[in-house]
Amino acid sequence: MALVVAAAVLAAPSATAACRCAGPRSMLTSYFRQGIDSVVIVTPQRIVPSTSPSLQTYSLLRGPFPFNTTIYKGCPRNLERFSMFGPATSCFSSIKLGEPILLFLSDKRFAGPCDYNVPASALTPGDIAFLNRRTGCGSCAAGNEVQCVKAPCMLSRPCDASGSCKDNYCGGCYAEWYRSDGTPQVCDPQGSWGGWYPKSSPTPVRTKSPLRDWKARATQLPRAGDAIKLAAAPDVP
Repeated sequence: MALVVAAAVLAAPSATAACRCAGPRSMLTSYFRQGIDSVVIVTPQRIVPSTSPSLQTYSLLRGPFPFNTTIYKGCPRNLERFSMFGPATSCFSSIKLGEPILLFLSDKRFAGPCDYNVPASALTPGDIAFLNRRTGCGSCAAGNEVQCVKAPCMLSRPCDASGSCKDNYCGGCYAEWYRSDGTPQVCDPQGSWGGWYPKSSPTPVRTKSPLRDWKARATQLPRAGDAIKLAAAPDVP
């Protein structure tokens, strides 16, 4: 989803320009949008000086809050900071330091205002189910890979004959169908697709140190999917 007023990802509109997006933000649209290099949940620690007045840069290191990074797409190396539009632009949206947030990042570590960047505490059951079936750095983000008797794509049919299928073993045996451009085939007019509200799986998820402020929410979700984990984070006292 691209900015109507921006010609490039890092070309900030003027402070007086309206910040408009081509459509509503959604998990699926943002996740599969061209230009999204990585999808992560991180905890911004502090604001750091930026080389551009139109940008606001957040550091993920050397702060007072628990360090958390979980990767749901791509494999970003040395992810130490990210940028968003700054207060001088109409696209500025403040985020809370110390609060885990889902980010859709370009290869320049930029999170645009038209993508589904939301606090982890605001994720819906469908969001969590979808993320629990994603991979980061070559493995299931939730550490929930299973073994299947047969490849899921062998037992599935597309809703569009031109599609291609990918086997997904994260949390169950799932066949996920894609269009030729890499976006998901949405067969259900209500928006259901692959990881969206999948069937419940008996496979347990190994959860590592989630933050207390949304741990209870995640573990009490209906069986639409397993709870998201935040990796490499110390428990909050």
